[in-house]
Amino acid sequence: MFSFGKTARLGCAEAFSEVRSRGIRARSGPILVSLLPWKRRRLGIAVTRQVGIAVQRNRIRRVIREFFRLRQEAFPLGDCVVVP
Repeated sequence: MFSFGKTARLGCAEAFSEVRSRGIRARSGPILVSLLPWKRRRLGIAVTRQVGIAVQRNRIRRVIREFFRLRQEAFPLGDCVVVP
């Protein structure tokens, strides 16, 4: 079973900024994904207040994290930022 520990997360604002500025972008409906190739898989999630109240934003984060956790091997190596 895969986990979603600290090593699988993008932690600092600089990492988010770097992926969003230098990464490859893809959009599907309301979801924007930026990917910056790297040695390992890491995920960052940025959900703004425009999405809804805190309960809705937290649910979106949980669903995206669980999707990543269960399908890590299907993701390419690199830092990934998901913006719903």
